[in-house]
Amino acid sequence: MDDTERRRLAWDKALHAEGTRAVFERRAAALRWKTRIRDFWGFAVPVLLAYLLGSEVFEPLKPFRPYAIGLLGVAAALQTLLVLWSLLARWDEELADDVTATRDNHQLKVAWTKLGQNDAQDLTLEYALLSQREEVVAVRDAAAGITSREKQFGMRAGLIEFQRACVCTHRPQTTTTPWFPKSKCGVCGGN
Repeated sequence: MDDTERRRLAWDKALHAEGTRAVFERRAAALRWKTRIRDFWGFAVPVLLAYLLGSEVFEPLKPFRPYAIGLLGVAAALQTLLVLWSLLARWDEELADDVTATRDNHQLKVAWTKLGQNDAQDLTLEYALLSQREEVVAVRDAAAGITSREKQFGMRAGLIEFQRACVCTHRPQTTTTPWFPKSKCGVCGGN
């Protein structure tokens, strides 16, 4: 394999690293939102308990006490369900894994881009080292189980980042979600 072929492959690998980074970044954003809801809902029960205790002392708060008791029961049940869901689904661990995968794939994208731009002293050596590093990251990413829709989303993100056209539709991508009319492209997922 000559240096020109290595640079071409480096650009392809940079595109794939960007796509994988986008997938894990989107997953991490969704998990951050869920954990914020869970954590914020954790304040509902103490606030309602404080209201119930305060209604004993302050006379104007007493008329709404029966409603607060009902709300407290609903809030406690909802908080319990959210906490159980987050523990069983391992949100915190998955969030840490997604953030790590995002960081690793971003670093790979930057390294492959530099290699593609011929910004290397020994192209052959750096290509081999990056390939080994990419294999380690790919094994960790494979354990996360990326779906076909996420692969399409990632491919679109990579095509947009590097301003390339899809190999099937031969059109450059401009948005991460395809608009209608949607073609059946197995690579980028749409038009």
